[in-house]
Amino acid sequence: MNETLILIGEEGFVTGPTGDLVPDRPRREGFVARKSVGASYKLQALAVGLRPKYRFVLPDYLEYHGETLVEYAGDQYRVIDTY
Repeated sequence: MNETLILIGEEGFVTGPTGDLVPDRPRREGFVARKSVGASYKLQALAVGLRPKYRFVLPDYLEYHGETLVEYAGDQYRVIDTY
């Protein structure tokens, strides 16, 4: 677990400094291990129009709370599969 990843939650609202509701996405950082995407998985994903680039392994399943976006190396990616 030598890399960091930012997990981005579903959009919600928080109270701003003036008392207004402001759109917000909760972000939290976690440690991950980056793995390569297998050829078989990549071919299956390409068949349905997806292009998987990375596979990340969290140290514990309790670290993941259903986030649909992640940020890695300054770029945002959509979560397409979890197991």
